This record gives sequence, structure tokens and C-alpha cells, in this order.
Amino acid sequence: MNFYLSGFLINSVYISVFIFAVVFARKWFKNKVSYSFGFKIWYILMAVMFIPFLPFNFRFLNFNGGLSGQNSAANNLAEGLSQNTVDAEQIKDFAVSVNRAFPDFLNTAAIALYIIGVIAVFVMFLYSVYNTKKLRMDSFEADDRILNIFDSCVKTLGINKNVNVMMSDKIKSPVIMGVINPVVLLPLNIYSFKDKNIEYIILHELGHFKNKDIHVCCIMCLLKAFYWFNPVVWWGFKQMKDEMEILSDNVVLENIDRDLAGDYGLTMISFAEKTLVNPYGLYAGFGSSKKQLKYRIENIAEFAAETMAKKIKGAALVFVLAAVMLAQLPNRPVLAFDNYYKTEKEFVNVDLSQYFNGINGTAVIYSPYKNEYVVYNKELSTKRVSPNSTYKIYSALSALENGIITPDSSEIKWDGTENEFIEWNGDQNLNSAMKNSVNWYFKELDNRNGYDNIESFLKTIGYGNCDFSGGNDFWLESSLKISAVEQVELLSGLYSNSFGCDEKNISAVKDSMFIGSSERGKLYGKTGTGAVNGKNVNGSFIGFVESGNGPVFFAVNMEGGSTGADAGETAVRILSYMGLY
Repeated sequence: MNFYLSGFLINSVYISVFIFAVVFARKWFKNKVSYSFGFKIWYILMAVMFIPFLPFNFRFLNFNGGLSGQNSAANNLAEGLSQNTVDAEQIKDFAVSVNRAFPDFLNTAAIALYIIGVIAVFVMFLYSVYNTKKLRMDSFEADDRILNIFDSCVKTLGINKNVNVMMSDKIKSPVIMGVINPVVLLPLNIYSFKDKNIEYIILHELGHFKNKDIHVCCIMCLLKAFYWFNPVVWWGFKQMKDEMEILSDNVVLENIDRDLAGDYGLTMISFAEKTLVNPYGLYAGFGSSKKQLKYRIENIAEFAAETMAKKIKGAALVFVLAAVMLAQLPNRPVLAFDNYYKTEKEFVNVDLSQYFNGINGTAVIYSPYKNEYVVYNKELSTKRVSPNSTYKIYSALSALENGIITPDSSEIKWDGTENEFIEWNGDQNLNSAMKNSVNWYFKELDNRNGYDNIESFLKTIGYGNCDFSGGNDFWLESSLKISAVEQVELLSGLYSNSFGCDEKNISAVKDSMFIGSSERGKLYGKTGTGAVNGKNVNGSFIGFVESGNGPVFFAVNMEGGSTGADAGETAVRILSYMGLY
């Protein structure tokens, strides 16, 4: 299944659990914490529900200028150009395909179905907006009696913004609607009520206005569209809307004499089950179902002014639940499909297209002694892709740091399982495993090291998007992503040991990456091939060259069915062209 789609479904499961937790917590702590403070946990939940849809990285944010065409700086780096031919066969690439059980056509169908569902719910929402607008247009002015009571209620609640009151013969229960121009709509039967009962009703609707419930209802409708397939979300928002009515009841109870609470309850009963029923409606009503009416009556009977202690407890409950939700939700945005890395570095742009043979690819070369980044295809250079076997560099370093292996003792015995490549069938040490990209060796390192240790280490050094939610093979066309620019930055940090690792461990990793020498310097590197269901999807080759002027770091990534060997051959030719190797 598409990684982002599966990630969204996982997020949806987490959100369902959070909804149950919020409903349980609200009921459990009902009389122990401030009701209004505790209600705010719903706002936190709604904010969390938007996380999967946040496009954290935008392409136009990748660079802040400073990108130039092929210029003198690039020419300086390429001084002494030569077509020196290097044996690219020195670069070995071994890769196995990752099998995805979810076929591509089903993945496309699932995404299409999801989009159709979103559109359908959103259309129903727009239809509700139309009906709401029509209902308002068909309303008419209230008489002086209603206007006077309304003005008194507005003053009582200290409302400054202009909000109107209108009458309608299309409704049977009071409602408030309108985000920009709010209006309280009253049914014609309101005239049969006494002034004090009308006051209760208007106070309740203005309570919705003070609590900004109409705005919240708009956000609810949007989230219902995003999560249309999840019945728990719809149920949770029904619970939330029911609690909105209780909060508005509390506004009334806070502004009338305590001995009038029973009278307010009788007024509420008069409108039982007369509220407009529309899950997409942009309005808040007064009436309730019989079940909800029971809770509201109980709330009236138990109502007491909120103490400072209850407010503090309510704030603490919100903080704890918010912290749990934010800590547990997998942070996997589904709209950040490109997942670009934002950098403010200035690059020198060069045309190396002749070395990519029409394949979409990128090359990044960093020269510390000139403090210069040379880039081909600047956009793709910051696009995060799966590291695949290039990850093994840091798997090895983490294992060395945690004592799983040592520079002098890194051998792991082969268990006899026949592998796809003959080079993998035998005992391996760090050098042989890195040279032949032996999967089982590095998976064994990771198992012994523990994935918590690996995650902690990669987060410490800032490895790409640091997303490890893809399971034990998070580095194989899964959740972990890293751009070519980041690869070069990390290689520079590895070489200079800005990570603060043991120098012997750094040297061991460097030595395992050694590929060969030329008259210009020594080449170190690691290939990585991404293959899904037998089809190559991208190839990478990253590393550095040691010469008299110091190290030069590079990363080449190629799409279009390329392999790590293809990227390696391209990298060698580019390095040769630039006089670096």
C-alpha cells in the first residue's frame, strides 16, 4: 500500500483511540474539573487531526536565493579537467527487492475512493451552507418585545460584536448561525413563552456565540470530510456537539438566579427533539434528543460555580491529554508527498546532464577547503528519498558506538541460509559486509543493537526526516527519507567526527567504505538501490574523495529504474570530469 496512505490509516486508528480516551476522560472527570476548561481538550484533538494534512515542506522554501548558473566558481572547482577513465567495476552494488503486497492499481483505486469520499462529504457540507443561507434569507424582523429581551441578554453577556435576532416560520427550535454575520433565529412559537423563558433561550444561543461554536462546527465539517471513512470520528464529534449544548446551558445558569434553574430545565424540555437534524449544519441549536436532554437536566441539577481549584485541575487534564496525544501520534503528513529538505545554503549550479543520459537525477559535491556546494538539478538535490543501503554506513557506526562490534572484532557468523548473492553466503566482517552490501549482516547488527538505540543515534546526528515508523526495514523504500544534500552534510560530519564518536569507530567505518585509488586520490563510497516488487525505483551513490587538497564529499541519486551501480558509474565520471578523482 502507498506509504502515505497506510500512514494516514495508522494515524486514523490513533485518532480513534484518542477520541475514546477524551470521551472517557470527560465523563470520568465530569464533576472533578472545570467543565469549560476540560472541554478544550476537544480543540487539542481537532488540532492533532490536522497533523497528517500539514505539508511541512514546500518547494519554494527550499532555497533563499544565491543559486547561480554555471560560473567561475564551478570552473575553479573543475580546474584541470580531465577525461581520466576510472574502472567503475570497483563499485559493487548488491540489492534485493522489497515486496509490497498491495498492488499499484489497488493503491490507486484506494486513493481515488478516498478523494471521492472527501468530495462527496464536502459537497453535502456546501449544500448545508446553501440551505442555511436560504433559511436566513427567508427570515424576518422580530418585534419590539423580542428585540428588547435580546438587547438585554447581549448586555448581560457583555457581547460587543454585532449579532442579530430574526424570526423564522421554517424552524421549530431556536438556532444560531452565521460565521461572518451571526444571527439568532427564533421560531414563531416563541411568542407563546413568557419573557423570562425567552430570556433563557436567547442566553443559551448567545452562549454558543461566545463559545465560537459556529466556527468550531465549520472545522468539524472539514475534518469529517477528511475522515469520512472513520465512524469513530463522526461519533466523537456528536459527543462534542452534545457538550457544546451543556456549555451553553452553563452560560445561562451563570447569569440567572439559582432558584430559576428548574424553570430553565422546563423550557428546555419544551424544545426536546425539535432541533434541526443535519450533521453538516453550520448552526447550534437549543433542543436535544431525549437521551441528551437527560444529561443536560442532570447538569442543571448538579450545576455549581466553577472554583479556581477545578479550573486548575481542568487545565492540568488538558495539558496531560494533549501531551499524550502529541507524543503518541505518528507524525506522518500525507500532503507532503515530495518531502523536501529546507536549506539556506548557497549552491553553485552546474549542468551535468550529459552524465545522466536523459535520466532524472542529481549530483551534490561539497568541497570544504573552498566551502562550496556544487549542485546539478537543485530541486531534486533536496528531495528526500529512501536511503536504502547507504543507511548501512550509520548502522555500522551506531553498532560500533554501542559495542555490538569493535574495529578489531566485527565478524558475524553466517547461519547457512542461502542468499540471492553468492558473496553473501559466508561469514562477514564490517569490511566485507560493506563492500558487498550484505543485508543479513546489517540487519543482525540492528537486531543486536536494538532499534531504540538506532533511532536515538540517527535522531542525534539528524538523519533526514528521522521517521522510523516503517518497521524494522524503515530504510528500505519505507518511512526513512534523506536528500542528497543531507547525505553530503552527514558525510562531512562523519569525516570530521562532529558527531562526537570514538575516533577508532569513525576510522573503521571510513575504511569499510574504501573503494579504490587513482592518481588524484582515494575513493570511499556506498551504493544504495531501491527496488519494489522487482522494479528498480532509484539508485544512489554517496561518499568522499581524499586528495592533497583535503576531502570532497558527494552524493548522486538517479530515478527512472536506476541502480546504485548506475549512480556510482555516473559519480565516478563526474568526479573525473571535475578533476577530483
